[in-house]
Amino acid sequence: MLFLLALLPVSITGQDYTIADYPDPRSPSNELVCGLKYPTYICDPYMYLTESERFRINQILNNYENATQGKGSGRCSRKSSQAYFIINEYGDQSFVDGLAKRLKIDETCKKSVLIFLSSGERRLFAAVDQNAPFSHHDFMSIAASQSQLIKEGRTFTGFGNVIKELTGKQGINLVNKRIIKASPQSFALPLIMLIIFLRVLL
Repeated sequence: MLFLLALLPVSITGQDYTIADYPDPRSPSNELVCGLKYPTYICDPYMYLTESERFRINQILNNYENATQGKGSGRCSRKSSQAYFIINEYGDQSFVDGLAKRLKIDETCKKSVLIFLSSGERRLFAAVDQNAPFSHHDFMSIAASQSQLIKEGRTFTGFGNVIKELTGKQGINLVNKRIIKASPQSFALPLIMLIIFLRVLL
């Protein structure tokens, strides 16, 4: 029985995660703990969101990383900004700052963003690296404009609005380049092959 309890998420046992033991969403060993079946940009150990909401937020953050890739000659100028969304029952700015320091998401280029939802207080916080596309002040200002949605428990909508406004101000298009519709030219070769195949049959 004690062994089974040890396997349960911390939230079920009534405890709260700390900076020292909060799961890293990038680690394969934390897949189920964070709420999706693969390493992600989101960690929701309390299952505060639905699986669908976690999946959609993960997609937004994946799109964000793709869209922020630069075109310069240097490694850091080309590197994308990565953003992660974590949920804990309680915490404040010092919690997310401490966790960002522990996780060391982007030590070299300093372009990462760690967004934190205190589900008990329904408030958003963020640790924003100095070279991220937007500042900590920008984030908190826009998060404040969505605070009513967050307090109502409409986290997905509020979070989506925050990211949309932040990226929109910087001219970042969140269309995922990996899944955009193919151009007409991309169908040219398959169409030619189909015509040749039909002619052989006829």
